[in-house]
Amino acid sequence: MDWREHPLLALAGLILILLATVYLLGRGCGCWNRARAIADAVDKAANKTATGKTAAGKAKKEWMDDCAEPPNWGKEEQKPKPAAAKPAPAPVPRVQPTASDDGEGGIPARPQKSSRPVDLGRWSPEDFFTAQRENDPRLIEAVAYLGKHFATKEGAEFLAKLLEPPSLDPAARRAPTSPALIETVIAALMSNGTATAREILGRLVAGTQETIEPELAATAALKALLQRPGKANEDLLFSVVTFPEQTAATDRKAIDRSKLRAVALEWVKESASEAFRLRLANAMIAADTPPAAFEQIWGALSDARIENLAAQITIYRSDRLPDRVKESLERQFAEQSRGELRRLLGCVPPDQLHSASDGVDASDGSCRVAELLWTPSFARLVEMRLRAAEGSEQGPRLLWLACTIPNSALRATVLQSMEQYWDEGPKRVEPFAASEESLPEPGFLLLVKQLPRKDVPAAAANSNAGEGKGSSVSRLPVGKAAKIAAARQAKDRQGRTAQQWLGFCEKLAQTMCRQFRAAALGRTDAEQIPAEFPVKLPPNMAVAAAHHAEWSEEFPRALGKLHLPPLRVYYVRIERKARPDKVAAYFRNQLHSAVRHVSDHGVWFDDFNLDKRKGNMRSVDVFIGKPNKDVGIVLDQEQQVTVELLAVEALPPRDGAAVELPPRGKQGMTVQLPSQPRVQLSSRLADN
Repeated sequence: MDWREHPLLALAGLILILLATVYLLGRGCGCWNRARAIADAVDKAANKTATGKTAAGKAKKEWMDDCAEPPNWGKEEQKPKPAAAKPAPAPVPRVQPTASDDGEGGIPARPQKSSRPVDLGRWSPEDFFTAQRENDPRLIEAVAYLGKHFATKEGAEFLAKLLEPPSLDPAARRAPTSPALIETVIAALMSNGTATAREILGRLVAGTQETIEPELAATAALKALLQRPGKANEDLLFSVVTFPEQTAATDRKAIDRSKLRAVALEWVKESASEAFRLRLANAMIAADTPPAAFEQIWGALSDARIENLAAQITIYRSDRLPDRVKESLERQFAEQSRGELRRLLGCVPPDQLHSASDGVDASDGSCRVAELLWTPSFARLVEMRLRAAEGSEQGPRLLWLACTIPNSALRATVLQSMEQYWDEGPKRVEPFAASEESLPEPGFLLLVKQLPRKDVPAAAANSNAGEGKGSSVSRLPVGKAAKIAAARQAKDRQGRTAQQWLGFCEKLAQTMCRQFRAAALGRTDAEQIPAEFPVKLPPNMAVAAAHHAEWSEEFPRALGKLHLPPLRVYYVRIERKARPDKVAAYFRNQLHSAVRHVSDHGVWFDDFNLDKRKGNMRSVDVFIGKPNKDVGIVLDQEQQVTVELLAVEALPPRDGAAVELPPRGKQGMTVQLPSQPRVQLSSRLADN
């Protein structure tokens, strides 16, 4: 189509072309402007980064120029790495007015900005002194850092300088050493760990190291040494406890030595080893130990702790002990030995093993109390003192102790002591031997059964009746009648005494039955009746409880060297509905030599056999009664019956032989006991 034929259409098309051209040109200009703006922004960012790097480099160079070279604290220490950048220094708090402040009119000078490096590893010796002078709180941290990271001789010597008194030179004057700094320096010396550091701590305790606070420094150094009680430290502690005056060579008034001793003894009481306590005990009983030191050391070793036991035995052997110390030790020994007996006889429940021996943790099977108290040497010591103390107040205490130690020779001495004072009755042994809280060694029952015991129901009545008017005695001459009456009275007294011993024997056997029954009921496993049980049980009777202990098999290997006399203990409780007289007849047919005692509460068969040729001793007690002991029993009526059997058998040593003891006290009371073992026990004990 020719535009000349249609001029309007041609004009409209031209206008559209112009508009399109203008539009396209406008978009192109906007894109260019945006691209230019982005380019400008990139250039600005690059310029800013370059400027920052230049500033950081300049700051780093200035900081490195200001810092001194790292101090040389010793050949063993490596140089710490330099910091990557220097942060702003920590603000220094305003200090309180002191004598060393440089301000006027009592107003402290304004603290200056610290020039010490932030990195504590780059502090120089002068930095420490200026920090001390300016009360810089970072000094405590810097001292701790020095002790930990510069464990050298030079580091220890410099730490000691921080404790020295301030110089009198005003130019070099430092602030007084604070308690916190003293404790930190001493802790740093402990961290240093070198021989030089230990020497400095020793001089601080001795008071020979120059320091502004001698007593404070000595106490802190002693407490620090107590935390690491090595051989060298224990030697120093020993000198503090035993010879405190000799640890201060110069100014004794500057340090109160009694305070140091109190600190050391408190540590001994709570944390010292058994060997150190034993060493201290030997010093305590030395002839040249002053009475004051004797009492202070005894105060640290007097507690009933297993750690003290070896030391206490050493103290007990001394001849210079006051009576109160002897009494305390004898009571403690008896309680600890009794607890060990209960544990080794199985009378302590598993959940109470930790208190079986007064603070001794026996859950691991250890027998430390027995290893120390049941030795032949300690038994001989108790035996010797028991013989010397007969008739004194110490006698009953020693009897109590002796009755808890299973030893053949000691048993013989206990028997002789009871024979000598038989006329007094069992009052010497009854308070502890037959109480519910106590448990003597089972061989003690065998000793009691060798004493005269019998029922004398009407002895006093017959004696009084024989002295009445018209009797044959009244018609005799006065002198002869008086002799006969005195003889009868003596016989009556002996009868009553024998009855008291019989009652004590019954009470002792019943107490042992109750303790063994509690032990049997406290176990989760059922105890089997041993085949060698000395009495055959009635048929069709239910076994309610059973307990068996045989030392020759069950004692740990560690006790083999003690040569304890072998012993067997059996306990059985059975229950059944039956006639008591028929049950009694069943046991009568087996125990032909047993003595039968009948009371309102039941029947007691008391049997004892002593083989003089072999040295065997065996006791069998059978108690027949009702479950409720407070209710009387009718022997010929069927009812619920309980039977308790207790058998104790002492076996002779392999090389033992019966030994006839010389009579002491009452005539006609010679007995025979097995000799003390010399080489080994039975084959089973030796194998175990």
